[in-house]
Amino acid sequence: MVLQELFIQSFGGMRERSFRFDKGVNVLEGPNESGKTTLAAFIKYIFYGPGQKGSADRTRYLTGTKSGGWLTFVSDEGVLWRIERVTIIDSDGAKESVRDNVRILDTRTNRILPEKNPGEYFFGVNESVFVNTAFVGQMNAVRPDGTSLSGAVENMLQSADENVDLKRAADRLNQARRELMPKNSPGGKIREKEEEKAKLEEALAAAKERAEKRMEAEAALRNAAAKRQEMEDKKDGLESLAEAAEVISACKKLAAAEDTAAKLKSYHSALEVLSAPPFSDLAEKLEELEEDAEPAEEPVHQTGSHLKMRNEDAAAALEDGEYLESKARLFLAVAIIMAIAGLAALAAGAIMVYFGFPTEQFVIPFAAMGVFVIVGIVFYVLQGKNLSRLDDILDDWGVDTLDELDEIAESGEGMHQPAVKAAPAKKGSALDDPDTVNRLNTLAAACGVEASDDPAETLAALRKKAEKAEHDRETVRAKVENLTGRLGALQESVEGLDRAALVAKYKKIIATPEGKAAMQLDAEGLAKVLKERDFTMGTWRAQSKKETELEQALASMGSDEGRTPDVLEGMLATVTEELEELKKQHAGYTMALEALKNAGETVRTTIIPTVTARASAVMEKVTGGKYSRIAMDSAFGLQFTAQNGTDSVDMLSKGTADLAYVSLRLALARTFFGENGREIPPMILDETFAAVDCGRLEKAMEAMCTSGVQCLLFTCRGDETRIGQALGCAVTHMNG
Repeated sequence: MVLQELFIQSFGGMRERSFRFDKGVNVLEGPNESGKTTLAAFIKYIFYGPGQKGSADRTRYLTGTKSGGWLTFVSDEGVLWRIERVTIIDSDGAKESVRDNVRILDTRTNRILPEKNPGEYFFGVNESVFVNTAFVGQMNAVRPDGTSLSGAVENMLQSADENVDLKRAADRLNQARRELMPKNSPGGKIREKEEEKAKLEEALAAAKERAEKRMEAEAALRNAAAKRQEMEDKKDGLESLAEAAEVISACKKLAAAEDTAAKLKSYHSALEVLSAPPFSDLAEKLEELEEDAEPAEEPVHQTGSHLKMRNEDAAAALEDGEYLESKARLFLAVAIIMAIAGLAALAAGAIMVYFGFPTEQFVIPFAAMGVFVIVGIVFYVLQGKNLSRLDDILDDWGVDTLDELDEIAESGEGMHQPAVKAAPAKKGSALDDPDTVNRLNTLAAACGVEASDDPAETLAALRKKAEKAEHDRETVRAKVENLTGRLGALQESVEGLDRAALVAKYKKIIATPEGKAAMQLDAEGLAKVLKERDFTMGTWRAQSKKETELEQALASMGSDEGRTPDVLEGMLATVTEELEELKKQHAGYTMALEALKNAGETVRTTIIPTVTARASAVMEKVTGGKYSRIAMDSAFGLQFTAQNGTDSVDMLSKGTADLAYVSLRLALARTFFGENGREIPPMILDETFAAVDCGRLEKAMEAMCTSGVQCLLFTCRGDETRIGQALGCAVTHMNG
């Protein structure tokens, strides 16, 4: 394995830092606190994760809520791999929730591996074995106090940890296993965790049920609040509309009362005129004059070419005219619709012809077009006939529009008066008397009738005037009675209203949308608005009551006091993780105890010869041939063969002992990993050669360059850098 590149997004004190490595030896030089140990720990983190809760690495390096980054390496088979890892820690006091996400990508095939532990997948060993073979930290380079180098080798060969005393370890393993789960007695951490997990599962189920009920209640409350708000908005709108309509209606009543009073006054004046001479006794005076004259022939009512025998009542004529006009409009609309339908059928047929539809298909739209055109023509002709009949009515009354005919009907002149052409009076009548003619002309002048040269025509005109005066008097008297009653009702309805304030309010309201809408309402429309307002008010009250009841029901559910389903799921995940870890520990302790029983002889007969041979080769290189061989007896006692004989480990200097220690590390790495078809991890050496002189340091670095294992050498002094540059090693200067 050769590490190529890594990127630290956030880890310990490092943020947004990237590093590149070459195969062979990589020297990473930097002063203290420049991040060397952090970088080394990050490599271990990428392969083995954040460590256990409360561990030194987690406490030291995972300081924020989100830590992680990525690295790439080329495997021994030449495949480029990329490992990404992000750890998110949510801490709430003593409670801690950890989400560790890892992604292993084969860049050759873009395949993502399902494994969650890259270290065990690629190296085949757990974190402890990795740390105690390939990962030589600052403190691990020095032999533990009270432990000989041979003891450390023995412990490493059997447990991959030079700090573990195997005999005491076996007792501790057995004790730890009993603490986790006693064989034939209750108690133990595993059973306690199982009970805690069961309680959390029960609490989680109850919390989910409460949360579901709360969610349903909250949804119902939101729905009720929305409906209540909808009804409230509608109620407010209808109240504003009703208020505006009431103001407008009151103003209309005031205006109607004033208009009615003015009309009543004018009709009173007209009635006074019609009830006073000469109109009051016009009929009697005409009777006196007619007694002196022979009866004249009845006048012939003619209107040109033929007599008009119908529509002599203006109201009836207006009703017939409006009916004919509405029919004409309806027939014209039908004719237009038929024309449009015919054009549409023509277009459809043309499209079907253009696109080559079969003849039996496009004949249908053309046939439909013919039917539509014929029907349209028929309705257009009927519309013309109705308009012609309407024109006859208008000509009959001598008006141009129905509005003018409506004015005639409302004015009281409701009887049709065709042009009169009276027959000449008979010769020798009293109308030939000058005195009678003078009286007749005087009466005509008083009544506003133009005297004719023919007294008979003047008499006929006065007779019509008398009839009209009598008709108008009765009509005006009826109008006065009707308007008097209407004025009384209007005055009663507006009694007590402040006209000035009402008008001021009216002017403001008609400028609002509600006022404009209210202006379009008639009495029936206002009644509908008031009815809808009352119904909406009742609905709003009912919805408000329902909302209050839902709020009370929701409040009665209480709170989970921080033990929400999310929190409980996090706690359960943590407990489950801890339980699984305890079970793994228990299984590991059991396996370790079994392994310890059988490991000794296997190590002595198989592993020791390989390790000592490889360690001897490295030791010979780094000591310049002074120590050419490391021998190991059955008790793991170490002897070093030198040029002048054999020395025991106790005779070695600290620097030489450290070189021997590193030699054993290199040999163990090759043995643990390379011999079993696993990836050989890079050797991570953090200030390992602090006690080694420059000469032997150069030899050690030369040996590492030729070992075939990538080495990352972290140092704070310049010797390693100078030697590395001379050997052609990659050198990286870390400046914090």
